[in-house]
Amino acid sequence: MTETDRYTATDVLAKIDQERTEWETLLAEIGEERMETPGASGEWTVKDVIAHISGWHTPSLVHLQGVIDGDPNAKYTWPVDYSAAATEDEQVQIINDWLYEQNHDRPLDEVIAESRGQWDEMRNIVTGISEDQLNDPALFSRLQGTCLADEIMSGEWFSHFHDEHEQMLRDWLNEQRLR
Repeated sequence: MTETDRYTATDVLAKIDQERTEWETLLAEIGEERMETPGASGEWTVKDVIAHISGWHTPSLVHLQGVIDGDPNAKYTWPVDYSAAATEDEQVQIINDWLYEQNHDRPLDEVIAESRGQWDEMRNIVTGISEDQLNDPALFSRLQGTCLADEIMSGEWFSHFHDEHEQMLRDWLNEQRLR
């Protein structure tokens, strides 16, 4: 996108809705009856993956909403100590382990409701700001110089799922169908 190009809220909402439809379609294909079967991602269940993705979206959503509410430094602090980790990968693993422990025993309907709520929250954030704000690369510091519109339209907002979990879940689902 060039400096003179701008996305409209309609463009961004359409992208969110497209991604959500693809997500919901995959969840429907998996079916709730399979979502607590181990092995979808290593030993994790589909429910664990849903909670994991929601967990990683939480800091960004807290920041976005905080900025909108007038706190430009809004930040989510992980309630886990990972300061002793020597590498970023070790920090990520500590957070992943914490997310798993916090969510593994939660009821499936709560985990799915949280995920769906985050989609709604993202739509509300987009509709709650002006198009100038949506296209402002300096507004949300967590996006490191990328405007929210670009983050969503480029697919970066959804990349964690697509890059790290989607193919694994699809492969697992295909194996489940063969059984």
